[in-house]
Amino acid sequence: MAGPRQNPPVDLCRWRMGTCHAARQHYRIPIPDDNGAISDDSLIYYMGLKVAGQCKAMGIHINFAPVVDINSNAANPVIHMRSFGENREDVARKGIMYMKGMQDGGLIVTAKHFPGHGDTDADSHSTLPLISHTKERLDSVESYPFRKLIDAGLDGIMIAHLNVPALETNPGLLLLYPDRSSQIIFGMNSIQWIDCNRRPGYERCHTECAAWRYRSHGFACRG
Repeated sequence: MAGPRQNPPVDLCRWRMGTCHAARQHYRIPIPDDNGAISDDSLIYYMGLKVAGQCKAMGIHINFAPVVDINSNAANPVIHMRSFGENREDVARKGIMYMKGMQDGGLIVTAKHFPGHGDTDADSHSTLPLISHTKERLDSVESYPFRKLIDAGLDGIMIAHLNVPALETNPGLLLLYPDRSSQIIFGMNSIQWIDCNRRPGYERCHTECAAWRYRSHGFACRG
């Protein structure tokens, strides 16, 4: 019989919309939009503990959650139900509670989609949405929950498929350079992920060589 593996795999999960994308049968949780309407945020903490328990039971160590995008655009086709709400304080507070619950349950937690995917009217699964706000606006609204979660002990952060000229004039270049993105992400010294690179929106901006550059420069690439 073979001995134990010296470097066991680290399994990943996206458990942020009521279901886990790594399993067919599991404990279902309320979607973030529903959690945004409750007044007792301690329930979100205990939900995080429950999610962590389910993930650990399946051998999953990292959850790509919470989504801390602010649902600030009614025409957004992809965030809406995935967001805790329209208010930056509510999103940050509830995101922290979910994060703490999962962390206390033993998970590595990754918030997304930095610098904030809420104010778009396009789906980044199929194109590259534009965020035209100034850096000052991004810092005060879109990226505010990320800053709060980082201050509260966030483990990792996922960078979105977005064209954000205020942060980088070359569309998508923010994704290519960890040093550049680390500086933008409030000096965070932790795991940085890029969202799935098998998307038309990504492919329009980068080549397969770019995906190799992610890995060779220290990024973790999901998908």
